[in-house]
Amino acid sequence: RELGDKRNLAWALRGLGEVYINANERELSKPFLAEAMTLFQEVGDKRGILSLLFNLGADAITNDEYEHGMTLLNEHQTLAYELDDMLAIGIGVVYLGVAEFLQGNVDKSEKLFREGLARVRPYGAVDLYTDCLEGLAATADRRGQLVLSVRLWGAARHVYDSTGLIPAKNWVWVPRVREPTIASLRAQMGEAAFESAYAEGYTMTIDDAIKYAVETVE
Repeated sequence: RELGDKRNLAWALRGLGEVYINANERELSKPFLAEAMTLFQEVGDKRGILSLLFNLGADAITNDEYEHGMTLLNEHQTLAYELDDMLAIGIGVVYLGVAEFLQGNVDKSEKLFREGLARVRPYGAVDLYTDCLEGLAATADRRGQLVLSVRLWGAARHVYDSTGLIPAKNWVWVPRVREPTIASLRAQMGEAAFESAYAEGYTMTIDDAIKYAVETVE
């Protein structure tokens, strides 16, 4: 502020807001993110605006504000296309898939997870691979494709373990989808069958898991 550098101030404020969001202190994040957006708009920093639209959209979805969250994510998509940012488009597609799934729209979410996987794959964004694999695992479960679902959960876990990624624990997907779905699958299939299918998925390479997800879920 003292130097009058609005652009860097905006990025700093955005960072502070994101810290509060990740700490589940949503109300504390709001003034930082609001000021950051105002400054990004004043200096014409479209990359900053793009990042904030995603942060705000994902946060809204986490808090069950689906209409607002999807509006923000669709604004993010429009700007990402304007900037020709293919990875940002892919990220937006994946999180729109999450939003649709959390609202019970299995067909829409499956289509978006498949599209998202195709879009992020060229960039080696392994964290997004797991989002898509888990998304397709969840949609397979909802369709009654239990073995397919378990294999994809196992494949997603292998991506985490083989790349050093740490599965998110406070992301809304975990308590609402990952944990109850895996517990339900284990109960329905029985321990031995579940562990067998899970191991089959876990032994897949990342490329094999992606190919299996795309070719089998279709």
